[in-house]
Amino acid sequence: TLLILLVVKMSDPSVLPINKVVVSGKLQHLQKSELRSIVRSGLGGRGFFRVNVNEIQDLLMEQPWIDEAVVRRVWKDTLLINIKEQIAVAVWGKGAFLNTVGEIFRPETPSKISGLVRFTGPEGFEQVMLEHYGLITNKLSNTSIVIAEVVLSDRGSWTLITSDRKELIFGKQFLSQRLER
Repeated sequence: TLLILLVVKMSDPSVLPINKVVVSGKLQHLQKSELRSIVRSGLGGRGFFRVNVNEIQDLLMEQPWIDEAVVRRVWKDTLLINIKEQIAVAVWGKGAFLNTVGEIFRPETPSKISGLVRFTGPEGFEQVMLEHYGLITNKLSNTSIVIAEVVLSDRGSWTLITSDRKELIFGKQFLSQRLER
């Protein structure tokens, strides 16, 4: 009976409420206060023993700028949240970005990030475009040509637009050989 009473008492959210939400990680596009607010809304008034860290982690992962979120309970009233932000390596179309593994993410309010190349192409070819862009920049590293946009048409034709708005049209075959020329 005593054990049952102890379990019932400990599951009461007023006994051990979550009082602190500590957010860590290198954040550039997210605000700690916003993340704390999201976490507090996910607590649902539950105390230390009843809070579902997986549910809060899933709630955080719905945010487009979050690549990874780790949620831990720390005795007796704290939640530790460690956030790893997405790293945008390219702009995808309008209002979206590509991360380092070629996945598209769409923030609700897109940030202006200077220096990113713009990719335009059919969805499903993000990783192919990212790989080809890596090869292209490697080949052009010894030149003064700076690529501002990479366009892959629906037909598979490649066009590179330089920072001074010159178009380099490569067609769909032998991209590497044509780039070498």
